[in-house]
Amino acid sequence: MHSSRGILPERPRVGATETGSAHIATAFRRRIRRWIADDLGYTGLDKQTSNFLIAVYALLDDRAWVFHSGPEKGAPDLMAIGHGWALRSQPLPGKDAYEAARDQAARLFGIPAEPNPYARNVNKLAEDVRARAETFERAVQGVRTTLDRRATLLGLDGTGPAPRAVVLREAAGLLARLGRHATDATALVEELAASTTSPPSASSRAC
Repeated sequence: MHSSRGILPERPRVGATETGSAHIATAFRRRIRRWIADDLGYTGLDKQTSNFLIAVYALLDDRAWVFHSGPEKGAPDLMAIGHGWALRSQPLPGKDAYEAARDQAARLFGIPAEPNPYARNVNKLAEDVRARAETFERAVQGVRTTLDRRATLLGLDGTGPAPRAVVLREAAGLLARLGRHATDATALVEELAASTTSPPSASSRAC
């Protein structure tokens, strides 16, 4: 850290992986900065540099950022790291499940996601899907209410369920299941991966 290249030396990097979580678990700002100064021997660092070390540790050990013990979030800006922010180890989905969730996120919600189930990618995907699902859930419920009210007029009161009603019911079910994972990014991603819901076809939209 004494050169301009900003590379974390091997010994501190090993120390970060071995002992960092114990210092980060509580009293985040005080303990991690004391660890940098006392254990690693880097004293007199400004906030941005010490925050850079914290961010590097988070990447190296694939830690999830949380704010006030809430759901996992993407990494904050360097200068924003401080009160309320903490790092924690996070169970992650398998690669196949994550790739399936990425595919479903793109097909159903139009949301792109980075490859590989690193904590930062899983949390960003879950955060984006969660926000889009909340918007879609209100829209789906509104359409279902309208169709139920005007079923006779639209010819949807036959003996069997209309394709449009089936699509809406499946969509509402998926959105409700995703909504149950408001604070668990990994569970949301796995729920999305297990979904068999498909975008509506042209024929079902017309019926």
